Amino acid sequence: MVIAFGIVFCIVGAGLVAGAISGAAKARVRARWPKAAGKLLSSSVVVHRGRSVGAGGRSRKTVSYEPVAKYSYVVDGKSYEGKAIRVEPESMLSRSAAERRLEKLAQAPELTVLYSPDDPNIAVLDPSAPGQGILTFVGLALAAAGVFVLVNAQALGALFDF
Repeated sequence: MVIAFGIVFCIVGAGLVAGAISGAAKARVRARWPKAAGKLLSSSVVVHRGRSVGAGGRSRKTVSYEPVAKYSYVVDGKSYEGKAIRVEPESMLSRSAAERRLEKLAQAPELTVLYSPDDPNIAVLDPSAPGQGILTFVGLALAAAGVFVLVNAQALGALFDF
């Protein structure tokens, strides 16, 4: 039983690290996409309300705020419209943080739009993939815990009567 825990920790940890590496690699590719000048057409904050289960199984209300921008840009003489600030939607804990994100866009004299060379309909304003460092850290910590459990399986099994 202890060995199974160790294996699961290693697999989950490795999966998180692989996901973080993949996300960071994709962000580096997006950062090299061609650029076009863009114009902000509209912006708003979308409120997402939901429920999550906290400690002790209690359900609690959750609220997050997503900054949404609509912009136009031209590639090879053809006009396009985009909506993605980042590839993954941004989820912020406060309305003011989402509004600040949109204010920065509104204050820019011109937006820099990065678009896919394979399909100019796919575009972003920010090519980054935040959170990859956290995923890597958590993944490495889980994998290390898994290795510790596997190396010490016999002692842990005796300690916890497995």
